[in-house]
Amino acid sequence: MTSLYPDSEGVDEFRLVPRLGAVRSAGGVNIEWEGVGQLQSAPAANGPWAAISNAVNPHPATNAPAEFFRVKVY
Repeated sequence: MTSLYPDSEGVDEFRLVPRLGAVRSAGGVNIEWEGVGQLQSAPAANGPWAAISNAVNPHPATNAPAEFFRVKVY
């Protein structure tokens, strides 16, 4: 089996991938995530991706017609 991270012997690679979810709230939708990384958004699934400065968890989503989110792990 080939490791996703060949230099990470003994590390569970799947714990390095943050979980991202959307939770409905009274004011709209909040984006929640687990793990360490920078929350980013884009107008389309293929980008362009931009970091959301000072993002806190949970992050309230805007009323944009379409907005995609990801957590970029460095």
